[in-house]
Amino acid sequence: MTPSTKPDPAAWGLPDLSLQSLTGGRRNTVLLARDDKSAWVYKTTKRSEAQLAWLKPLAAHANAAGFDAVLPHPTLSGALSHNGWTVEPFCKGRRFDPRDRTRLRVVLDRFHKATVDYPQRPGFASARDLLGQDTGGDVDLTEMPVALRQTCRTAWSALPEGPECALHGDLCADNILVGEDGRFVLLDWDEARCDLPLFDLSALGEATDSHEAQAALAFEIATCWGLEPDYARSLLPHLSLLSEQVNSEQNGTSP
Repeated sequence: MTPSTKPDPAAWGLPDLSLQSLTGGRRNTVLLARDDKSAWVYKTTKRSEAQLAWLKPLAAHANAAGFDAVLPHPTLSGALSHNGWTVEPFCKGRRFDPRDRTRLRVVLDRFHKATVDYPQRPGFASARDLLGQDTGGDVDLTEMPVALRQTCRTAWSALPEGPECALHGDLCADNILVGEDGRFVLLDWDEARCDLPLFDLSALGEATDSHEAQAALAFEIATCWGLEPDYARSLLPHLSLLSEQVNSEQNGTSP
């Protein structure tokens, strides 16, 4: 669905407040509505109701693991989007600091273990799935050059065996807050899917080896190739360096 020009607060039973643009949304328009009583964030979305509904049970798993997942708020009719928009509460908190990484890793591990064998998000695909299919989520491998598509699949085929689980999918610093109570708050679950935990951990700088780093970067490029082409292409030199490093390790030579 093509989003309407602006959201309709009445669909959620919210007041019609003035809107201001928020930075950080590379793919979506993000608007803040606030007064002295409340604050809400509206976002454009291309996700289906089924894809948005898949997120709902994750809130309980996140809470049990020790963090909060900020997810779309339902409309008065129970839908999670209206005319191509979602809304979620505005959350306060300090920005993520690298010194928080160890503690975040603990709660992420609990979340990943609690969602092992969670059903895949409708229309999405894990890296393993993409070895045998071309599309999933925002990935369309047919849009990529043949050689790059093969590089990505080679990286994913070398991934270790292990269970898949629910992932946040975009753990950049902009999507992590630390609330006043010390709990982590994870924003923007738009790219969430089921896959190996290493994809979340690599985003935190916790890839255990060059194979994992290569696979994670290949997925980032594949996800962004159609939607953020300049950014995706800017990552290609780094992917080449990682590929050289992996080949050198396999051959026992220096890169």
